[in-house]
Amino acid sequence: MSAVWRLDDVDLKRLDILASRAALSFKSGDVITLSGPLGAGKTTLARMLVTHLGGEGEVPSPTFALMQRYETPRLALSHCDFFRLDAGELETSDRYRVEDRKGNFEYFLEQPQNPEYLNPAYGNLEQVKQRYGEFDTYLDEVEIDCKVAGGKGKMYLSAQGYALPCCWLGAVFSESSTAERRQFADLLKAYGGIAAVDARRHGLRAVVEGPLFQQAIPASWEQSSIAAGKLAICARTCGKEYDPLDQQRD
Repeated sequence: MSAVWRLDDVDLKRLDILASRAALSFKSGDVITLSGPLGAGKTTLARMLVTHLGGEGEVPSPTFALMQRYETPRLALSHCDFFRLDAGELETSDRYRVEDRKGNFEYFLEQPQNPEYLNPAYGNLEQVKQRYGEFDTYLDEVEIDCKVAGGKGKMYLSAQGYALPCCWLGAVFSESSTAERRQFADLLKAYGGIAAVDARRHGLRAVVEGPLFQQAIPASWEQSSIAAGKLAICARTCGKEYDPLDQQRD
């Protein structure tokens, strides 16, 4: 869900009322972009939002620091200003949710108008939705072209020594639970659980050549839908028709 609020000739009292009401609706994962000329009140609004969420202390402009982070009783917030950065400095960024290990991370983005900051893949998203009707239908039907399968020499090895084909599947170790992560966690459990991918215990070769890597995960890609067992993480990350992770580096 998205919404656009525009304020013209607003005073501080009305701005504070807006901030108090907006703060009530915020939840983890929301992205709020603030647009306006110098002195329009973007940082003032951000300061009010932090206050209404229960944050304390100074809330300076992030123009020079680029990002200021605030811990509040409800949410962890990051207030960012990327307007000074050029495309080269942002070319490795993506538009996916960025999480801490507890799954809490928020963004305030100032000055989002610069088109050089936009991932070109998002221009294809509407075409995907038009073709499939809903993005979930696309995930059900899309052919998966794994970025790391087939001897491409890449895999994910956690600091604890757990091996998985990629970092996207490695998110199963995060404290934050999502439907996609739970789906893969269930598959992992069926093949011995976390102990089965412990490279310290079994050796890296044994894990990579084991049934989870060589059979279970590739077999899931052939399923007819996410409900039937196709891994949603794989469909979202490595679906052939929509690949923001690849195009962000073009």
